[in-house]
This record gives sequence, structure tokens and C-alpha cells, in this order.
Amino acid sequence: MIYVARTNEGVLAIDMGWSGYRRSLARALDSVGASTADVRWVFLTHSHRDHIAAWPAVRTAKFYVGAAELPHLVGSASSRAWIPRMADRIKR
Repeated sequence: MIYVARTNEGVLAIDMGWSGYRRSLARALDSVGASTADVRWVFLTHSHRDHIAAWPAVRTAKFYVGAAELPHLVGSASSRAWIPRMADRIKR
């Protein structure tokens, strides 16, 4: 899931999807008449794989994530939760 909103200063995105993110991101941005270059802020609810896949497409945006999630986002820690571990087995 990828949610976007247009503001006077640019586009805000919430979460960055997983498998098939290119199509989801394009559809979300099209809905507000924007492109990846318009995304200025990304808020991640958490850093599980199904919420972060499209980050390379908007890498110039400013990212916000809870402090406890940062090590998981940047790969310096692995999640112990079973859903992220299963997702890693399905698609590295």
C-alpha cells in the first residue's frame, strides 16, 4: 500500500509498498497529478518489507520513521517478528 497527498509544497507519501510497487506508486502519484520527483516527504509506519520497497524511486525525499525502526530500515538489525522473517524467505 502506498498513500500520497499533494500539498502546496510537494507530495507526501505514506508507506512505500512491496511487490508490484512500481505500478502502485505510479497509480498513486497519477491520482494527484504528480511524479516521483514531486515526492518531498515519506512517512513509514514501520520498516517491514511490505512498507518500504519503493524507497529507491523517491530516494531524494526526506524520510521519517520511528527511532526503533531505523536499524531495521537500514539493515543493521533483523526483525524477530515472524511475518518479516517469512517475507524474507519468500522474496529476498
